[in-house]
Amino acid sequence: MVSTTPAPDRTQERIGRRRPRLARPARPPLWFVYALLAVFVGALGIRLAVVAAVHVPSEPGYLVDYDPIFYHRQANLVADGRGFIAPYRLDDSGHGVVTPSAGHPPLLSIVLAAGSVVGLRSFRDHRAITALIGALVVLPVGFLAAWLAGWWAGIVAAALAAVYPNLWLNDGMLMPEGLYALLVALMLLATYAVIVGWHRRASTVALGLCIGLAALTRGEGLLFLAFLVVPLAILAPLGSARRRLLVAGTAVAATAVVVLPWTLYNLTRFQHPVIISTAQDTTLAGANCKLAYYGSGLGYWGEQCFDDILARNLEESVAAQDMRSRALHYARHHVSRLPVVAAARFGREWGLVRPKQTVDADILENKPRSWSWVGYFSFFVVLAFGIAGAVRLWRRRVPIWPFVMTAVMVSVTAVVFYGNTRFRIPVEIAIVVLAAVAITPRRDVEPALELT
Repeated sequence: MVSTTPAPDRTQERIGRRRPRLARPARPPLWFVYALLAVFVGALGIRLAVVAAVHVPSEPGYLVDYDPIFYHRQANLVADGRGFIAPYRLDDSGHGVVTPSAGHPPLLSIVLAAGSVVGLRSFRDHRAITALIGALVVLPVGFLAAWLAGWWAGIVAAALAAVYPNLWLNDGMLMPEGLYALLVALMLLATYAVIVGWHRRASTVALGLCIGLAALTRGEGLLFLAFLVVPLAILAPLGSARRRLLVAGTAVAATAVVVLPWTLYNLTRFQHPVIISTAQDTTLAGANCKLAYYGSGLGYWGEQCFDDILARNLEESVAAQDMRSRALHYARHHVSRLPVVAAARFGREWGLVRPKQTVDADILENKPRSWSWVGYFSFFVVLAFGIAGAVRLWRRRVPIWPFVMTAVMVSVTAVVFYGNTRFRIPVEIAIVVLAAVAITPRRDVEPALELT
């Protein structure tokens, strides 16, 4: 006899299984707060030790445009009320040709200028400030890992961020990567806050503000609008299309609030438009010439590609336009080489091509050779654990796409420009958090949150 009882509807059960499982933040226990602060003190000690032990040239000479010197001198110029002018056209006494400059995004110079105002004006003082900023990254990293996998995972992630060479090697060198890493970690926190609906409007605004600040730290930070905000509007459980558009629009508007004042300021002082900085033009020029398309420099970058333009002492935006035009012209006339060049750039970014040259490039940035090799090999170890952590979260139905998108963004940046370990900062933050999830014993991997 055939039963006429209808089969149970399993649709809702299947939907429940697929629904992301993530909770809103809970109040951290005191032991977690104290442990996290202890890790921060240790992280700061490591970075200050780098400042004390590693020499970075502070006075390279007249008309030399070197990133740490640029940030240091421009910060003091801003603090003295002289504005964002080209420090590489001035001598040690501040005399020379006064011209506007957006050779690098302005945020690090602004932060250092705040230190200069209170008397922290020396090159070592500014290195110490960047060391402090780099150490601060352990705090959002710890909270993010705790949110996803429990309080112990948060402490493990913070400790990893404290000792991982590819983070502290940049800190204390008077470069923007420490500040950029801090903003990326805060972005990821804000993204997950929007996903779970925790103060969604404020979290969306915070996400947009962090993206704007990241863009004013490293120009490619603006790409997070495409690689975080757009996927957030599509993939997050936000409900109606109207709410999705509202989240995306709010984040974009918050980003614009941060970036537009700087852009409008630049439009009043250069012959040609400068959105954030002229650094992307020098990057394009150095990555699109014979040196970077053929031979041992394949997929890399060289200042020799535009030395002749620099030698003409053109107004900065004019020089940038000439560099950009030359780079695009070279790329258009060597289209057949682009797949090979793109593959080499991707390989360099992920440490798969010419590792010795990768380390040599780090040494040119004053990083110790031995520690650069440690950083090179430790990346693959942390990456392996990070992949395992991503699988663990995925099995627990925790959304991992924000971490995946950092890897996509880093890869796209490398393919468009060139491969450099400093460009990996977003994915370094992601794999540190994910590696902590994998390293933490399974019995301790529980949400440190109140389930919604």
